[in-house]
Amino acid sequence: MAGTREGERRLAHLRDSLRVAWESATLAPTRWHARVALTQYLVAVEQLERALRNARVLARRVRSLLNEEEAVPPQLPDAATSLADGAEKLRGELAAGDAPSDCPDLRRGWSTARRSA
Repeated sequence: MAGTREGERRLAHLRDSLRVAWESATLAPTRWHARVALTQYLVAVEQLERALRNARVLARRVRSLLNEEEAVPPQLPDAATSLADGAEKLRGELAAGDAPSDCPDLRRGWSTARRSA
């Protein structure tokens, strides 16, 4: 849980830095070329913040499930594996600068950024 809070703090710092960079890219003609990449990062940060919040909710629920010795739903292990695989795929796509293939909200942000630049 502390790790997700730290991640949220870092994402908030990144978001704030991107907003400052966006202002610079908007006002300085020599920086206009950076608007596409900045838009992509801003869209990604929003989605990553949501994902971190959801991960924290999931972690709390799993902790509660274990503390209360509840029966583990049979779908939970496969769902957790699928979530981890999706997060790893998204990380790779973002690192490569590619539009996320399975994230419609992020894909729309990438397309909009490319059209508006």
